[in-house]
Amino acid sequence: MLRLLAVFSAAGPPHIFSFFLTVHFLDTCNVTIHPEAPAVEFGGSVNLNCTTTCANYTQLDWEVSVGGGMQKGDGWISLNITNVSEWELQPICIVQRKGFDSLDTNVVIYVYREYAQNFTAGRHLEVIVHMLLDMVCCITWL
Repeated sequence: MLRLLAVFSAAGPPHIFSFFLTVHFLDTCNVTIHPEAPAVEFGGSVNLNCTTTCANYTQLDWEVSVGGGMQKGDGWISLNITNVSEWELQPICIVQRKGFDSLDTNVVIYVYREYAQNFTAGRHLEVIVHMLLDMVCCITWL
């Protein structure tokens, strides 16, 4: 709150006015998650770190569909998900602020499965540079 004092004079005795002015400043701050595009093998582990530049936040937390270990510090919170068993994970980092709407951001975790299978063609082909070769693949696990 700011108190202003004003003096006005218009061809006569000066008039003194006093009034209070409340000024609200926009609290601009960010929430970021690192890494920005994490990839993890199905059954593996991934560690995410969420940071905020908000000065007066009341709570910093993760919302995620699977369990994970969390650690907190001043302006950051980490999430460690072990044994990833879901194909679609999108954890959300949420910052609660007193007197403001909450801020949140999410990250998509790309989950993959390492799969390699040797195959034998019915005949051996010799591949020559600049030779066009048609190849058909059947991927059954997608």
